[in-house]
Amino acid sequence: MIPVINHFRQVNNVFLDVLNQRLYLFNYGPDSDNIPPTISEDSLKKTKLKMTGAEMITFVRFFGILVGDLVDAEDEFWSLYLLLFDIVSIVEAKSLPKDVSELFPVIVKEHHQLYL
Repeated sequence: MIPVINHFRQVNNVFLDVLNQRLYLFNYGPDSDNIPPTISEDSLKKTKLKMTGAEMITFVRFFGILVGDLVDAEDEFWSLYLLLFDIVSIVEAKSLPKDVSELFPVIVKEHHQLYL
């Protein structure tokens, strides 16, 4: 998520401030035990965000809702996030249709290629 956030910070200089404000004010509902912390500029210089695994899952799950209005839907970094969202959604699902087993490796490959 660090490359995605850093990219959108370069495109929109208030992106991080808006993201943090929305992270703080958002109603996480049943996920309120795993509210992700706000993100400092210093943390974006590191290799990973300082969050628990459960907080990161919540962060990925709600990132699109929190900042979707701030990004260009055609942006490659947005596509990278959407692929990650799909991967997390599949991995976290309690049940899946059979055809997902064929789709999942394709999504992971697309994500990895776009990331590189």
